[in-house]
Amino acid sequence: RLGERRRLPALLFTSLPGMYRPLGFETIRQSYHTLPTKRLDFGPVRFDFEMFDTLDDFRLGQMSRLYTDDYPNYDGKIVRDADYWQFYRMLFDPYPKVRILLCLEAGRTVGYARLELEADRLLVSELCCADTALDVAQSMLTEAGRFARASRLDTVALALSLAHFAWPGLQAALS
Repeated sequence: RLGERRRLPALLFTSLPGMYRPLGFETIRQSYHTLPTKRLDFGPVRFDFEMFDTLDDFRLGQMSRLYTDDYPNYDGKIVRDADYWQFYRMLFDPYPKVRILLCLEAGRTVGYARLELEADRLLVSELCCADTALDVAQSMLTEAGRFARASRLDTVALALSLAHFAWPGLQAALS
C-alpha cells in the first residue's frame, strides 16, 4: 500500500507473470548462468571479506551507500530508498539460507553480494561494486565459490541482469 500511495515502482518475482500483467506489471526476462563451483576461482584475492546472515544498521548503511550513492549507474537496478532498505532487512534477517558477503579494501566496504543457499546450488542474486572494479566482482565470486564448496554445493547460479557491467569480463574469464 505504501508503494501505491507514493507511486513507487514495484518488482515481483513470480512463475505466473500473466496474472499480474492486468495490474500493470511487465515481464522482464531473468537469466541465470550456471557453472560448477570449481570454475569460480579467479586466483588470489587482495581483499578481505565478511559474511553475515543478519543485517544491522551499519551493514545495511554500507550496502545502501554502495548501491544508491557510490555505484548507481548500471541498468536493471531497482530504486531503493530508506523504506526499501528496511523492507530488505525485514525479509532478509529471518531467512536462514541467505548471506550477504561484504568485500573490504583497507577496511572500507567496496562491494557486496547476496548469496542464497538452495538445495542443489548457491545462487548469487545480487552483485554490487563499481562498474570499473572487475577485480572486486571476480574476488567476490571467488569467495562465493569457496563458500559453495564449503557448503558441499557443486553448482553456482548467477542471477544477474544481462545489462550488468560485470558480464563481459566474467564471460571472458570463464570461457
